[in-house]
Amino acid sequence: MSKLLSLLAAGTLALATGGFVIAADEPYNAGQTRQSETTPGNADQKAAEYLAALKKCEVINIAGERQKCVDATKKKYGLM
Repeated sequence: MSKLLSLLAAGTLALATGGFVIAADEPYNAGQTRQSETTPGNADQKAAEYLAALKKCEVINIAGERQKCVDATKKKYGLM
């Protein structure tokens, strides 16, 4: 029983201190926001721009040129 109690205490201590380590990984800056955060409206706008660019590629009749246009659009919007 003593070994079980020791193991339980050690596990609890490890989990308790692990939470503080994880919290310390990212500093808290109240006045700053992350650059990677996007608002839903901004994401919708990017999606609409991407779809509009793909529609321009659909008009191209030459298959090789159409694929180049699609690839360039994907690369531009970071989907490749």
